Amino acid sequence: MDYQNTKKYTQKWQWELMRKSQWLLFFLLFFLLVSCKSSIVDRSSEIKCSFNDSITLSEKKLSKPIYFKNNFLEVEITHRKKNIHYIDKNIYKTIEYDSIGNVSRVYSMIGEAYIGREFYYKNGEICREINHDEGWKVCAFQALKMVEKKVGKTPLKWNIRRNKIDKEWIIYYNTHCFVVEALTDKIRKVNSFICFDDNISYSK
Repeated sequence: MDYQNTKKYTQKWQWELMRKSQWLLFFLLFFLLVSCKSSIVDRSSEIKCSFNDSITLSEKKLSKPIYFKNNFLEVEITHRKKNIHYIDKNIYKTIEYDSIGNVSRVYSMIGEAYIGREFYYKNGEICREINHDEGWKVCAFQALKMVEKKVGKTPLKWNIRRNKIDKEWIIYYNTHCFVVEALTDKIRKVNSFICFDDNISYSK
C-alpha cells in the first residue's frame, strides 16, 4: 500500500478546504459589515415622521393665560402666544395670535429646526402653508435616531439644525457633531464648530 500518496492526498484536501474556508470567512465578514452599516438606516426608517402639526377649532382663538404640565404635555398660554411642548418627542408647537386674539401663525420645531407644516392664517382661515419636510427623505426624528444608534448612548446635550441648501441635518450630540444627508441616508462625523455650540437643547 502506498502510504506516501495517501498522505499527499490528505494534505491537498486539507489545503483546498482551508482555502475555501478563507473565502467563506471573507464573505461572511463582508456581509456582516454591510448589514451593520445598513442597520442604522433600517432601524431609523421604523421611526415615524408624522406628528400633530395642526390646531383644533378652539385654538383658533386665544385663551386666558395658563400654565400646566403632565407626563405628556407642557402648555403655556401668554399674551398673543400659546406654546405646547410634546414631551415624548421633544416637539415644540407655537401658536401665534393677532391683536384681537385670532390665530395668525402655527409652526413646530425640534431643537432649532422647523419641522412639519407651518401655517399662516387670515380671518381664521389658512392663507399660506409651508411644508418644511417636503422633499426630505430622512426626517428629523430619523436623523436623531441614526446618530443615537451610531453613538450608542442617550444624549445629555443635543441640538438639531436644518441645512436647507445642502438638505442636511446638523446634529450636536454629546459633544460630537454629525451631519446626516437627508437624500442619501449617509451619516458622517464633522468638526464640532459646524454645530455652533451655543443654545444647546437639553433632553428631558
